[in-house]
Amino acid sequence: MEQVEILKEKLELCIRSKTVLEHEAQRMQSLLDVLEAVLKADSPESMFNLLTDSLRPELQAEDFLALTPCLTQPNCLRSLLATQETLYFENLELTALYKSVFTGKVKSVLDIRKAKEDMSYLHSLGYLSLLMTPSNIGDTPVILIALSKTLGHFGRPHNRYLKESASLIAQTLSQIDNRFARLETQQALKDKQLTQERLLQSDKFASIGQMAAGIAHEINNPIGFVLSNLTSLDEYLSDYKELLHKTPNAEEITDIEADIYELIQDSLMGLTRVRDIVAGLKNFARSDKDDWAQADINDIILNAVKLSNNEVKDKASIDTLLSPNLDCCYVQESKLTQVFINLIINAAQAMGKDMGKITITSDQTKDLIFISVIDNGSGMTKEVMDKIFEPFFTTKPQGIGTGMGMAISYGIIQAHHGKIDIESKLGQGSTFTLSIPKNLSSDDL
Repeated sequence: MEQVEILKEKLELCIRSKTVLEHEAQRMQSLLDVLEAVLKADSPESMFNLLTDSLRPELQAEDFLALTPCLTQPNCLRSLLATQETLYFENLELTALYKSVFTGKVKSVLDIRKAKEDMSYLHSLGYLSLLMTPSNIGDTPVILIALSKTLGHFGRPHNRYLKESASLIAQTLSQIDNRFARLETQQALKDKQLTQERLLQSDKFASIGQMAAGIAHEINNPIGFVLSNLTSLDEYLSDYKELLHKTPNAEEITDIEADIYELIQDSLMGLTRVRDIVAGLKNFARSDKDDWAQADINDIILNAVKLSNNEVKDKASIDTLLSPNLDCCYVQESKLTQVFINLIINAAQAMGKDMGKITITSDQTKDLIFISVIDNGSGMTKEVMDKIFEPFFTTKPQGIGTGMGMAISYGIIQAHHGKIDIESKLGQGSTFTLSIPKNLSSDDL
């Protein structure tokens, strides 16, 4: 009989232990569910709502409010987060009751109307009782308040539950702080990226403006001789028709046919040149964000040379010593064109009064493609080389250039997981060597 009683006691103890463990497991699962949901939330407000939704079934509270000290007003509180718009307050008095909660105590007010401190701002919204617990968001102290429209609603079980949930509340509020900081960081990165894209386009348009007169001249020349050839062709055709109606002179007809053929070939060459210039300019000016593709670096270099030719031709000659059979690689063609144009024009502007020389080379190893832009211009001091990639740094006279060309070029090469090396001697010239990975893919971006 005695053994049966002992077994009964052990059984009851097991049942109580099982109940406690189930309750604790339920609490821990609630913690995990809330924290997981918080990490997926897209704003501090939605995170706070997820936290309060987990507390609501046990507390049976209508609404929740988080108060924190005012930054600008001493002895004042303000609403940090709330489940209702009407619960956002400013400059609430830091009363003795709130101070006691900040010291670490869970406090309840069974009848807001009879509270020692004025809580009319809550009673006016229909709330009659509340329960408060201290917590923190990062280093900021917070009072979490559960509100009910039922008189005397919050009792000891609610107080105990709130104490037991302190870990859940503290960790979730901490996640709110971390997530909010992360959201702000993500937004800052987006703003930075947008600014960089705008600067990139701004520098492009500055380069386009700088080249506009030269490109107009480049286009005007072939168009001029095409028009002249077409005029001559029209006259030849008239003569050709007259000869056909007369006694044909074989020698005259042969001469006219030869001239017509030559005029047509010259015109086709001129129009092809116009087409190439316009296509190159259009490719350079476009602002596609996702124009990554396999491309031939040699073709990009030649296009950049073509576009910058009129800006450079009176200052320096350009030699291209490009490695044949250069492997294609995954790049942003228009942006690399911008880099090469910046380097070519900078090299030309570094020349003195005498005609200079710019040499562009390309080569490759197993993993990298190397492009060098070499000039025999004025060269740079170490101080200039140290600052050359800084935004708005320029050695040019005021009004010439934006001071952003090299900074943007550096950013573009970094986006390609590459680098730019500089060698320069004052009075002897400079060499800019770009190295770009050959095996870059969309997965690396």
